[in-house]
Amino acid sequence: MPAVTPSTEAIRTRATRGDAHRQEQTITTSQAPLLVYASHGGAPLLMSKRDLLAPTPDDCEKFRTLADTWRKETRRVSSLSKISMHPAYQKIIGMGVAAIPLILQEMVERGGHWLWALHAITDKDPAPENATFHEAVEAWISWGEAEGYLT
Repeated sequence: MPAVTPSTEAIRTRATRGDAHRQEQTITTSQAPLLVYASHGGAPLLMSKRDLLAPTPDDCEKFRTLADTWRKETRRVSSLSKISMHPAYQKIIGMGVAAIPLILQEMVERGGHWLWALHAITDKDPAPENATFHEAVEAWISWGEAEGYLT
């Protein structure tokens, strides 16, 4: 395994069941954040945030079905609020963090009005104030790459 040179490091101990404690160490490198978990002297496990939060095959299938339904049923709708309040779109938001890499990849591959969903799930908005739609999309894609959701 290659050596990891941390640029920032934070260690915290939190109680789990009983008197057991687990140390969780977060190491941020120049690439995607890596999480290191060690328990009672065990060997550390390095995982990228992308791998740790990767959607399951069921998540991927659910997202694809919902996204296809949403696209089909809102294709001729001009109201952004109606597009964003569509039941399939709302179910995608309900998928939570598992939907983030799927939404970002969908934006890269097929475009679409996903900004509302990303903001609802993450409570973030990486786009600069007064950004155009395309600038906001680019800001979200850059954010996704920086956060390890896109490669």
